[in-house]
Amino acid sequence: MNQLGNLDSESASSTIQLLSEIAKDKLVIIVTHNYEQVEKFVTRKIKMHDGRIIEDKVLKNIDNTEKIKEENLNLKNITFLNQLRLGIRNTFNILSKFILLFAVFLFITVAITSEYSTFKKQEYLLETSGNNYIYEDKSLNRIVIKKKDNSSFDDEDYNELENIENVDYLVKNDLLLDVNMELTDSNNIYLYGNAIDITKFSGEVDVGRLPENENEVIIEGNENDYYISFMLDSILNTDLYLSYNNTIDTETKLKVVGIKYSENTSNYYYTKNKIYVNNAIFDKLKFKINQQYSTIQVLFLNKYYQSNLYQNKITPNK
Repeated sequence: MNQLGNLDSESASSTIQLLSEIAKDKLVIIVTHNYEQVEKFVTRKIKMHDGRIIEDKVLKNIDNTEKIKEENLNLKNITFLNQLRLGIRNTFNILSKFILLFAVFLFITVAITSEYSTFKKQEYLLETSGNNYIYEDKSLNRIVIKKKDNSSFDDEDYNELENIENVDYLVKNDLLLDVNMELTDSNNIYLYGNAIDITKFSGEVDVGRLPENENEVIIEGNENDYYISFMLDSILNTDLYLSYNNTIDTETKLKVVGIKYSENTSNYYYTKNKIYVNNAIFDKLKFKINQQYSTIQVLFLNKYYQSNLYQNKITPNK
C-alpha cells in the first residue's frame, strides 16, 4: 500500500510509473484523493465513503501470458538423478503408500509371469503333440543340427559336439531313428520299434541275457506290451525277419536273447519298442535305408543316369 498525497505531481507520476513496471503480477493498492493522477494505471477502482464501499468496478484485465512465457524460458529440465531421488523419496516417505505401491507391483508381476508361463506351457504342449512326416522320434532330448553351409560333418566336428556339456551321446546318422522296424515270423510274432546301436544300451536285461553273437538283439519296451510280456517263450531265441519300409530283409535273421522293460508303465496294449542290434547289423541297416532314400546320378557317355530307389541298377533319365 502506498500513499501519494505528500508527493508533488511529478514525483507521484514517476512513482506510479515505476510501480506499474515492477509489479505486473503483484497487487498494488494506491490510496489517493486524486483519482485522475493514477487513472491510466488503474485496473480496479474501489470507492469508499464513511468506511463503506460504495463502488467496486473492474476497469481492465491484465494479460500475464508474456510474463509467464518469460519465466518459463528460465526453467530447466529435471535431471534423471533428481527424478530418481524424488521418486524414491515420494515412495518411502509414507509407509502406507509404500505398502500399497508394493502390493500393486507384486500383483502386476505375478499376473504377467503367470500369463507368460501359461502361454509357454500351451506352446510346449502344442509342439509335443501330434505326428509329422519328417521325425518319427519326437524325444524331447533330441536335437537335430546341421552346418550353415550344408556341408558334411567330419571327425573334428563330431569330437567338438561330443565334448559339449549335457550332450548324452551323438548319433552320427539319425535316419534310423525315424524309420520304423518290425521283427516278424510266420507265427504272427510282431515286434515294432526302432533299431538302435547296441553300444547305446546300458544296464542289465530283465529277461534272458546280453547278446554274444552278431545276429542277437535286445528288445526294450513297455512291461504291459502283449508280445514281450505274455509271449516270451515264442519270442526268445527265435529267428525273426527284419522288415522296414514295407520291405522284408530275408537275408538278415535276428534272434531276441534279452528283454529290458522300460520305466514307462502305462497300460498300452501295443507299444513302440527299442531294438538294440549289433554294430555290423546297424551299419547294414543304415546303408540299406540310405539307399532307399537317396538317388545317385552317374554321367556315362555324355548322358546322365539315375539309380533306382530299390534296385542296384541305373536307368536313363527321361
